[in-house]
Amino acid sequence: MGARIDALAASDASMIITRRYGRTGCANCDLAVPIDAIIDFSNETGTRQAMAIARESSAALLVGTTGLSAEIQQELAVLARTNAVLVAPNTSLGIAVTRKLARMAAVMLAPSGWTVDIVESHHDRKKDAPSGTAIALARALESGGMQVPADRIHAIRAGDTIGEHEIRLAGPSERIHLMHQAVSRDLFAAGAIRAAKWLVGKPPGAYTMDDIMDDIMGDVMGDVMGNMMGNMMDDMTGDLRPAK
Repeated sequence: MGARIDALAASDASMIITRRYGRTGCANCDLAVPIDAIIDFSNETGTRQAMAIARESSAALLVGTTGLSAEIQQELAVLARTNAVLVAPNTSLGIAVTRKLARMAAVMLAPSGWTVDIVESHHDRKKDAPSGTAIALARALESGGMQVPADRIHAIRAGDTIGEHEIRLAGPSERIHLMHQAVSRDLFAAGAIRAAKWLVGKPPGAYTMDDIMDDIMGDVMGDVMGNMMGNMMDDMTGDLRPAK
């Protein structure tokens, strides 16, 4: 993932890559250039290193690493008191939309006794199961009032599957399936870069991809309302013709 983020960021004229950290340490490190944001896709050791750099530089921190322990999550919560921190098990815009759809479905269907299963598939090298995204989807459903027991989250590790998440809602005599399928790892890299840009300049706090979605929806609704008001004014102007 780091290589794809690096490649996409390098082709973005609005971004300057000042440091690259890998298994062997820091490469091409320009310590003289200030850091605005740190993107971390690694492991717990790497995440701790990213947190240390964020503390030292006061930079915003985006963590895309999954399978983090409760201890690391607590440390990130503490860091959010002084830095802007966004923890995103999945940086896909489509997954952010899927979470919102899941919560809406739960709000409307849970009172009628519907049940849910989450099925996620990834490549056979992925260690954590269920995926952080599946857990986030479960939390979205639960926030809408639908129970998601642990045994209703099913993980498949096979082949080179990039990532598939399906929410299967079942009611009397009918079914609803919500599915997100990743067809390229670039979508996660592009989403991480988008999220990091959004995070720069934000006050200290713990942020999520839902916060970015809310901003996008706010902009969309602003455009919709602006167009509606413009059309209304055009109609009113057309109606205010002088009488002959």
